[in-house]
Amino acid sequence: MQEKSEILNRFAEHFDQLLNVPGTLDDRAASAIKVRPEIRCLSDPPDLKEVVDAIDATREGTAPGKCGIPAEIWKYGGPDLASKLHHLILSVWSEECVPQDWRDASIVPIFKKGSRKD
Repeated sequence: MQEKSEILNRFAEHFDQLLNVPGTLDDRAASAIKVRPEIRCLSDPPDLKEVVDAIDATREGTAPGKCGIPAEIWKYGGPDLASKLHHLILSVWSEECVPQDWRDASIVPIFKKGSRKD
């Protein structure tokens, strides 16, 4: 049986090759892309109601994200928790610096059939 670290290293190598392919873009193609006008309301920071609506739209019983906080905590945390989350979002918005944890993706392989070693 392979060591867990060997398996993890192989997954890292596989996804690095899969997801980090250098791209090329012809300058003529880039300049031919039609620039759409800015929609001003999308440039405005989200208000508290939008944050509350997003929390309300979250499905219960789903696995928590990387932070480990289940959806139910956000849904039933009340106005104080929603306000704190809104304040955090506004801080990120104004500083224009998204935390690395928000940008990281978690890839979870789901085996359907065959050997998990393959």
